[in-house]
Amino acid sequence: VWEKAQVGDRDGSGRFEPGDTIELARTLGCRWVQMKNQDAGRIWGAYTAGDMDVFRAAGISPSIWGYIYDTNIRETAIAAVRMIKEVKPDGYIIDVEAEFRNAEGADRSQPELTRMFCSILRDAFPDMPLGFAPLPRFDFHGDINYDTWIEYGFTPHPQFYSNVLGRYGRIPDLFEMWNNRFPGVEYYPTFGMYGADGYESTAVYPSVDSQVEFLSVWDRNRAVTPGFSLWRGDTVRVDEWNTARLVSGVSFDVDLVDPSGSHLETQEQETEVLKSLDEMWAIAAAVGEGGRSGDAKFLQSRIATVSTYFRAGELGADFVHEALVELDERAAILSLSIPREAQRFRGLNDHVSGLLGFGG
Repeated sequence: VWEKAQVGDRDGSGRFEPGDTIELARTLGCRWVQMKNQDAGRIWGAYTAGDMDVFRAAGISPSIWGYIYDTNIRETAIAAVRMIKEVKPDGYIIDVEAEFRNAEGADRSQPELTRMFCSILRDAFPDMPLGFAPLPRFDFHGDINYDTWIEYGFTPHPQFYSNVLGRYGRIPDLFEMWNNRFPGVEYYPTFGMYGADGYESTAVYPSVDSQVEFLSVWDRNRAVTPGFSLWRGDTVRVDEWNTARLVSGVSFDVDLVDPSGSHLETQEQETEVLKSLDEMWAIAAAVGEGGRSGDAKFLQSRIATVSTYFRAGELGADFVHEALVELDERAAILSLSIPREAQRFRGLNDHVSGLLGFGG
């Protein structure tokens, strides 16, 4: 999360609170969040130690991230230490990009600056999970000193931004490159989920197919990539992401705390819900093949939302009920032109609604 105001008022509080980011994390299927709270030596003050406790109580691990530039490296490290002690996150990640590659000109060597920053952080927090998020191509960006960061126990979070990878290569190639260059080193790739804006004018928001490809390649590399991140989480297109999750079939093994959620009483009921959702998906796909791609994408995105929450055991979530209502409303409109398919779809939707306790 870069700007928490971009997350929106998702918990209905009327304010930008941790609950908004928690709701977003649940919707995306995330078990941890990274939030920006530092820009070089400047602390944003967007989050507090109390906020970190709220995340933990919801079963979501909170981390803070900051950005490092080409000057005042020591001041950046000292500010990070002060901020971490005050906010008390579970972990800290530093964003290491082009500015740091030219840090402080010829005054000091790049490895020396890297070691200075790393040692200050690691000495202050010998047991805390620390990470660095570098540009992905170490053959292009060797002056980032990837090995030095790893030596000090900073876990890599390389920026696998397929939406701007014309100059970096394809997603499968990046996974292979990292596996070969750092064998046995765990890393957490960051997938680009944003479009063109003020800071990346050449970016294109990734298609659902691109998201499915990332998930599939990541799944095949889980031995060394136990997890991944999405950037930017605060502006991600939730429906498209959850559609990609469903299409890919990749399981995150998410276990989030939700006081309002509960699993169904019997395995037979759970199996029936999943079977009905699969049939609804097939009907939606047939609608798309019949020339109604817009309707098909809408239906599949809402089915993905229901499936995502159901698999996470969050049956009481408002998103589930809203999605089911929207599915029925769209199917009712489609009944004017394709009555048989729409009737079958609405019947299945009513069945799922009943099983989940929302009424038929």
